[in-house]
Amino acid sequence: MYIKLVLSIILSAVIPLCSYAQNVSALAAEMVDNLKAHNSKSVIIPGDNGVLNVYFEKTGAQNVSVHSMELIYNGIRSTFQIGTNIAITQNGRLVFARNNDKVYVHTSGGCREDLKITLSNIEYIYQKEYVEVKYKDEEFKFQEAVYDKNKSSFQVYNNGRYIKTVKLKKQ
Repeated sequence: MYIKLVLSIILSAVIPLCSYAQNVSALAAEMVDNLKAHNSKSVIIPGDNGVLNVYFEKTGAQNVSVHSMELIYNGIRSTFQIGTNIAITQNGRLVFARNNDKVYVHTSGGCREDLKITLSNIEYIYQKEYVEVKYKDEEFKFQEAVYDKNKSSFQVYNNGRYIKTVKLKKQ
């Protein structure tokens, strides 16, 4: 219950609740809510300018498909076996969340540490003012986006407002 409460507080501080952002904030809230205290665990990784908190499902839970995620934070490489739900905060701000086939990425006003996440052959490289997304021979730069695996597309947002949809090439 403690993890859910902490994540809810973090989420409410990060995601703007304006009318333009209702869909993306509802999705991020659902991603965090699916991490219940009884089925999740967390890892804290300190950095020079703050702390990275990784919350994810225990892989031993029943009916949880297991995925491999690589995280590089300030040159330290970590590999996690995770379930379908994960949330990552940096200095108390939500920067990455995954729920089933949707992934939420957000720079949260500038990344002060070197952070790179690789999940399902997609790399998310956090820069100061954007997230660089690499998939095969394609590269994109977003401040905030939601990736939908079923549609192979990113919905791009700026300050919670929908901007456009970017479709990945079929290969």
